[in-house]
Amino acid sequence: SFKEQRGQAMEEIVRNTELFLKESGDELSQADRALIEQKLNEVKMKCAQLNLKAEQSRKELDKAVTTALKEETEKVAAVRQLEESKTKIENLLNWLSNVEEDSEGVWTKHTQPMEQNGTYLHEGDSKLGAGEEDEVNGNLLETDAEGHSEATKGNLNQQYEKVKAQHGKIMAQHQAVLLATQSAQVLLEKQGHYLSPEEKEKLQKNTQELKVHYEKVLAECEKKVKLTHSLQEELEKFDTDYSEFEHWLQQSEQELANLEAGADELE
Repeated sequence: SFKEQRGQAMEEIVRNTELFLKESGDELSQADRALIEQKLNEVKMKCAQLNLKAEQSRKELDKAVTTALKEETEKVAAVRQLEESKTKIENLLNWLSNVEEDSEGVWTKHTQPMEQNGTYLHEGDSKLGAGEEDEVNGNLLETDAEGHSEATKGNLNQQYEKVKAQHGKIMAQHQAVLLATQSAQVLLEKQGHYLSPEEKEKLQKNTQELKVHYEKVLAECEKKVKLTHSLQEELEKFDTDYSEFEHWLQQSEQELANLEAGADELE
């Protein structure tokens, strides 16, 4: 640089002047020698000042370059982390949509028309109203044959295993969803300024959507597990009541037959 060249030139002048004084200083008058030495000291001071400024400038430049490199490295790392977070969130949202679709299909396929609290739950009616009780009334499962009851029981058992499996699948991703949403929120807070406003808004929206959607799907699946289990218990109770009634009916028919036989003997 110009400052370095100037500094080198002044150092060269100092060396040459010192060499001149050493070799020819005795030939000079005292006044001339004193003047040259004074000027030499002034040049030395200026040279030292230039060297100091040059060193300071070099340090400042090094610091600026280091800071710029650090910021650029942090920016690249942040953008990469944000991109990875964005991909994770989007993949989990897609997975959640597929799970929800599969869950609806399982529920529709295995749910038979049955009456619940005075209303019928037909095939395809997989959603329960908010706040509805999942209790099933005592005489809501109607059957006129033991075979139909067994078929219903088998269907309910299948349904229960399916919804339990779906619930397990959803719960298995709970930690992944939690980590993905928390990481995205932290990255947005600390490094969101590296993103464009549109990208930042999209990631914020997807993160919130994943959290809400996951909780919704999990709650619906838990409700289906509870409902199916309640229906199983109700069917079991119905089978027990039906068996007791059938036994009582057989006894009553036998007693009636005995009474009729006794009456015939008396005639």
